Amino acid sequence: MADVMFLVYVTCFCLYQDLVFCDEYGESGNDIKLNPVIHGKPEEILWTHNGNKVLEYDGSEMETFGSFTDRVDLDFETGQLTIRKLKDQDSGTYQSEIVISKKVHTSSHTLTVLDALPEPLVTCEVNETSNVKKLFCSVESQTEPSYEWSGSDVKQPGPTLVVNEQEENLNSVFTCTVKNKAGSRTTDFNLQDCATGSANPAVLERGKGK
Repeated sequence: MADVMFLVYVTCFCLYQDLVFCDEYGESGNDIKLNPVIHGKPEEILWTHNGNKVLEYDGSEMETFGSFTDRVDLDFETGQLTIRKLKDQDSGTYQSEIVISKKVHTSSHTLTVLDALPEPLVTCEVNETSNVKKLFCSVESQTEPSYEWSGSDVKQPGPTLVVNEQEENLNSVFTCTVKNKAGSRTTDFNLQDCATGSANPAVLERGKGK
């Protein structure tokens, strides 16, 4: 069984009191929320992408622009910008200028849109002499994802898991989780599907998202 999970990876730092910089990652096709750091109720809000207007709010009416029309929402209390159905071209620098008590508060968000992780592939090899099984998890990705194996008595980082006969009797199903900065996917593998001999690709179910 394969599942998909969405993460929010954000790194922010404050250069000056009213100037905040954030690095953020989103997955293609999903939504993302960009949060400015402010204190007080916004009076006016402007969001730009690579210098071009995304959204403008003058305190009474809101207007959206270009490819973001019908794809963005604004929280008038916090200034939070939500972008729906992310595209590769949405990557870039987003800047907010929010007026509070006639003072402009600025935040800059560098967004990187990553392709969705595909379903991990699990293969196995069996040592005919010792009956030790080796499970290998792999995924094609534009990034360098992290891997983790888990089970009722197992939690181990890395793409390879070695299972001896004792562990097999205790728990015959293991889960490979693959993560990058935008999301994660998992695949369950039943050792009963591992054939004696050479590598044997086996995935319980084709991936399904949630």
